[in-house]
Amino acid sequence: MERSNYLIDTNIAIYYFGKILPKESELFIEKIFHETYYISVINRIELLGFKDIDDTEKINGLKIIKISPFINEKEE
Repeated sequence: MERSNYLIDTNIAIYYFGKILPKESELFIEKIFHETYYISVINRIELLGFKDIDDTEKINGLKIIKISPFINEKEE
């Protein structure tokens, strides 16, 4: 079976961490988190700035995809 790579959108992550996704969608996202997935550094910054998500350990554990050296340098 071929594995897929996923780029997680900020809103999907917000809905997932905020536990407001329908159960079927939540299970699908959990499955993705056990496969190969990424967020952009911009997504990470947006998630860390979202007041209703206080689980920074999970956010910091997400896999970051490199967008450009300039943007990634600013975040690090």
